[in-house]
Amino acid sequence: LMKNENSLGLNVFDILENKLEVYKSLISQLKNAGEKINNNTISEAELEELRNSYNEFTNFKNGLMNFLGQS
Repeated sequence: LMKNENSLGLNVFDILENKLEVYKSLISQLKNAGEKINNNTISEAELEELRNSYNEFTNFKNGLMNFLGQS
């Protein structure tokens, strides 16, 4: 089993739990955006915000995969 804390002493599972809440929210945003895209009612600003959120999600996912690979 992997250590429960990273080198900074932060509880890895608390960090994951917090991040998962953020990404559950992102998934809701993406669903709503999908409807707006289908209805052609999404703004450029909303699209930019989604791009940023998606990039953040991708970075998190890659970091998580690296972390799990080290266990």
